[in-house]
Amino acid sequence: SLLYFCLPIVASRLQKYAAAIKMKGSMMDNVIGFIDGSNIVMCRITQKRYRAGNQLPDLHRLLYSGHKRRHFLNYQAVAAPDRLCVYFWGPIEGSRHETTLLRLSKLEECLDKNRSIFAGFLIYGNPAYGVLDWICSVYKVNELDANINSAISKVRQS
Repeated sequence: SLLYFCLPIVASRLQKYAAAIKMKGSMMDNVIGFIDGSNIVMCRITQKRYRAGNQLPDLHRLLYSGHKRRHFLNYQAVAAPDRLCVYFWGPIEGSRHETTLLRLSKLEECLDKNRSIFAGFLIYGNPAYGVLDWICSVYKVNELDANINSAISKVRQS
């Protein structure tokens, strides 16, 4: 479920966010924030399976990520260049991928609904997100694209 989205603050600061990211070295002048998943690691959960009629879900399997080989809960956040977390959604099972998190969070639907506010702006994410209407990420085509990817990745990490 949506934990936090500060639409009024984001709407009033879109131009400042895009200018700040551009000033830090991005070749794109319309990126307003950075999306990424976050994991909260936990211990393995064990359940007593021998009880008759146990209808509980197997939490061990739901929370376990075979890719990362850990148990955790997934959250998704969009960070602005002023270090504010302007959007926060979760938790969801650790076995789910970031793109599933994005789909279930309905962030794109929210941005679509407010198209008059967000038109022309993008959120930058890692390659797992791909290229969508509101989200751009690293892609490899030619030398210019490689330079763009490098520049914006440095901004994202700073």
